Amino acid sequence: MLVCSANWLLPDDSLSLPPVACEIQAFRRRVDILAGRAGFRCDGRYVPVERVDLVLAGDMLDTLTSRRWHASLRPWHATPAADRVMAEVAQGCLRQGRRAIASLRQLCRRGVRVPSATSLARPSRERSVAVPVRVVIIAGDRDPRTGLGAFPASAADPWQTASCTRWGDHGEVFITHGHSLDPAAATAGTTEPRDPSL
Repeated sequence: MLVCSANWLLPDDSLSLPPVACEIQAFRRRVDILAGRAGFRCDGRYVPVERVDLVLAGDMLDTLTSRRWHASLRPWHATPAADRVMAEVAQGCLRQGRRAIASLRQLCRRGVRVPSATSLARPSRERSVAVPVRVVIIAGDRDPRTGLGAFPASAADPWQTASCTRWGDHGEVFITHGHSLDPAAATAGTTEPRDPSL
């Protein structure tokens, strides 16, 4: 099962507040509901999904909206000073968004519980099964530049970070953050070879 979400915009601590707990819980409940419903096949049988792929399609962090950007220092500058501030802002975003990050970690570690199937291919009321969850984070235009290590892959953070702005599943599904299709936001060589989706 594929779940795609974008624009979480977790802020640093300088201008806006992080998402409230009820928003994070509502997202988790929605993923649980979708995983259960996805087990119903076209022929009416119920077969639990094998895996949930959660693709966060860009702008997980909001590194552009911060008071740390001032005077001649801007987030789009590729200078050592701008890189230092970008890393500080990203760390502030991760601190402020710790509830959301903890929720992602929990999803990765525990999976999603869905009803198991009965012998009649119906959802069981007594038994459930844990479905593994894989989280993939794609960079958006408000996320830190690739290479600054905002989302390190480790046992503590068991998600994958796409090194570019796209994710694909063997040619069947193609997901990218919208800024790569916007000619107003693109730089040379960054737009996809297709008409923009505006």
